[in-house]
Amino acid sequence: MPLTPSKLWLLRCLLVGTLLGASTVKVSTNPTVHHNIRGFLRRYQGLSRSQPGFHRRFQDPTSRHPNSHLSPFPLNLRDVAHIRPRAEKAGAASFTLSTMRSLKNERLFDARWQRSKLLRLESPRLVGEVIEVAPGIQLTNILSEDDFGAQKEDRQPILYLPGIDGSGGTLRFQQADLARKYDLWVLSISPDDRSSFVSLVSHVRSILSSRLPSAILLGESFGGLLALGTALASPPDPSSTPSHLVLINPASSYDRTPWKSIGNTITSLPDALYAPAGAAALVATVPDLWQVEKYLENVGILSLLPGRGGEGAKGTGGNGVLSVLEGLKAAQGLSGGLELLGQVVKTLPPGTLKWRLNEWLEKGCEFVNPKLNRSMNIPTFVIAGASDRMIPSEEEAARLQRQLGISTCATLVLADTGHAAQDSRLNLTREIDMWMRKSELKRTYNPVTNFTLPSKDARANATRWTKTVRDAVAPMFYSTDTKGKVIPGLSAVPLPTHIPSEDYPKPPANAVHQGKASLLVGNHQLYGADLGLIIEEFLNDRGVLLRGLAHPLVARGVAAGAGVVRGGGGRGMTAAGEGGIETDNLFTTFGAVPVSGRNLDALMATKQAALLFPGGVREVYHKKGEDYKVLWPERGEFVRAAAKHNATIIPFAAVGVADSVVMVADSTDILNAPGIGDLVRRRTELLPKVRGNETFVMPLSVPTFPTRFYFLFRKPIGTEDIDYKDKKACQALYNQVRSEVEKGIEDLLYERNKDPFKDFAPRALYTALNNKTAPRAEAMFSRS
Repeated sequence: MPLTPSKLWLLRCLLVGTLLGASTVKVSTNPTVHHNIRGFLRRYQGLSRSQPGFHRRFQDPTSRHPNSHLSPFPLNLRDVAHIRPRAEKAGAASFTLSTMRSLKNERLFDARWQRSKLLRLESPRLVGEVIEVAPGIQLTNILSEDDFGAQKEDRQPILYLPGIDGSGGTLRFQQADLARKYDLWVLSISPDDRSSFVSLVSHVRSILSSRLPSAILLGESFGGLLALGTALASPPDPSSTPSHLVLINPASSYDRTPWKSIGNTITSLPDALYAPAGAAALVATVPDLWQVEKYLENVGILSLLPGRGGEGAKGTGGNGVLSVLEGLKAAQGLSGGLELLGQVVKTLPPGTLKWRLNEWLEKGCEFVNPKLNRSMNIPTFVIAGASDRMIPSEEEAARLQRQLGISTCATLVLADTGHAAQDSRLNLTREIDMWMRKSELKRTYNPVTNFTLPSKDARANATRWTKTVRDAVAPMFYSTDTKGKVIPGLSAVPLPTHIPSEDYPKPPANAVHQGKASLLVGNHQLYGADLGLIIEEFLNDRGVLLRGLAHPLVARGVAAGAGVVRGGGGRGMTAAGEGGIETDNLFTTFGAVPVSGRNLDALMATKQAALLFPGGVREVYHKKGEDYKVLWPERGEFVRAAAKHNATIIPFAAVGVADSVVMVADSTDILNAPGIGDLVRRRTELLPKVRGNETFVMPLSVPTFPTRFYFLFRKPIGTEDIDYKDKKACQALYNQVRSEVEKGIEDLLYERNKDPFKDFAPRALYTALNNKTAPRAEAMFSRS
């Protein structure tokens, strides 16, 4: 295809720009020429197949806008120097030197260009309104390419607060999507600014009240600390209060790091050593392994390593000279990358860095951390890199969730991600959107009244999950009638009406029903291994789904974690617990609700059957020598909730799990273990707790041949004669319930010795010979 005049004109610009060392040419054409230029650019990208960096760094920002006018092309002309010989063969001429200098001066003095360069935008066209908040502090509106010029009044504003560098350029990978979804504004702070932390908080509050009411505050690193400071500032003012907080690796943990001493050392170095030392500190702490590997791959170093199989290694063959040249080229690329990190240090002279470490980070932590509590009811989303080596972001996410409350603060922990979390692996807009939808659902969702019964498929999946345990332990269930007689099965347990559905089993004819709530209260066995068996037995035998009151973390599918750990693009996915509603959680699918006085009261008021383990985490993760001990708190508020609604309390006892394992190390042993103890303690201390003595440290046990599991539901206790306002009467009833559970454990431990199939070997032999589960022992509770 011959070169058209417009293509030839652009080629001249490229060649002369290359000779001058210009970095950018600004081109203004009509829409037809734009279309021709795009074809020209795509054609000449084919010339760069031997130059891998050209295609990656070249971008045509007007390709989405065929009808745009005055559209600058931010093109690095040094990257296209290799097309010069071919262009010269085509007879291309060049502009005059004075013409190119004029273009270069126009670019240098264009404020929008400078702003787009600072924010690392694809085009100066994306720079909207720029507001001078204070000397050295600017607020920039970022436009979207897809709807350029459209009205944005209907979009919720989002204000990005930068890290300690103050530029706002670290948002580069997220700008396009955020600008399409929100009215995006970026705060920039010049290196010469000497505002205090309190002054910055005042500026942000002023922006919110005057320009961006009900905005989302999005803060990264120091920006996260500044966002918290804005939310916690006093006096509270609704007009300057953000609607949501999104914190990415917030620097509220700065006061627990050695950066104060490190920063003072770096800032005291001579000028010749300051930039290299600062860059080295950034290289050591900012990029994660994935980012380092990608960088080395881009500059060609990985292709030279043995076993990587890169094209660079293949291309060199056995030629030692070419190998040396390739190595020098890669080393040059690496030094260029380190120079970029050095530029960050250069934008922060020693005086600026020292000021911001002391007056921003240190004073900011002193301002924010003492005020963190659950009274700050602004929905907060903390995104943390699990591999952050600069600050302990994962621990800080858990701490913030504990301080602010799991209902207010949700966390997302990104596996294999460091301090610079906003790379191409993260779609920040999508994560914010998902979190906000879950927050709204959680605000309107009532786990008691809005609960939907599990589907037939969900029950089938759960049955497959419990079948292995059931086959191994052959559980036996007993209940006690109002006369004190123990009978096999669960028919004597008074329960509300069964589920009226053909998909659910019908209860036996002699089953006891009542028109009020039932509260089943018992001891929690080791690891909670029998919970699924209890739920399944009541569902199959009585057609009733027990609503379990679980620890807030367990109710969300987590046994030892406080945040979602998720990854995209090969990061991997780990266990999760989030402040939102988890629809695929086995516990919530089968009716579990977070334990709280409000939820228990709602269950009793709606005449449901609730399952409660007052011992909670303390019993589930009990210590050596505490097998089958009732580890309940001194007072039990559940009695008042039951008495308020005249519910029936059914104490029950369970044994079997502790005899099926040998505990090697309990929580005390693990926390005292050298090395690992401190790590476990740091990760568990920040988890939300229902009671002060909870320790989310799972004991280490070795399984043995499983003994049979036994369950005994004691004589029902009515609460009609108890005044729920009478604390003494309620405490006396609580002591009675606890005593009944302890007696039930003693009875089971005694009666099970009458069972010939208590141990695994005789049960396994019986099952192998008869192809069915070993029967219950008729001698057990025969005199009851």
